[in-house]
Amino acid sequence: MPFTEINKIISERYSKQDLGKKVTASLVCEEFNKLIVSIWGKKIENNAQAMYLKDKILTIAALSPVVAQELKIREGELINRLADKFGQGVVDRLRLLA
Repeated sequence: MPFTEINKIISERYSKQDLGKKVTASLVCEEFNKLIVSIWGKKIENNAQAMYLKDKILTIAALSPVVAQELKIREGELINRLADKFGQGVVDRLRLLA
């Protein structure tokens, strides 16, 4: 019996309910934070963090303009990697707070 990913179970059970959206938003933020660390290493962990997901816009706090610019340059790649995990259309764009 294969294991089913938690985000698939949640989306199937709670897709039309507010709880499912909140859990998915939380999982997206957590995955984004892991993703940027895997790309840039631990040094970015203190300089950028996903804050929340609302209306398919992932809001990210960046402590320096350099980090914000690098995230903006690679926005398409980051969104595609999140889409691979959560499905197309969960995140449409990034909003950077610098």
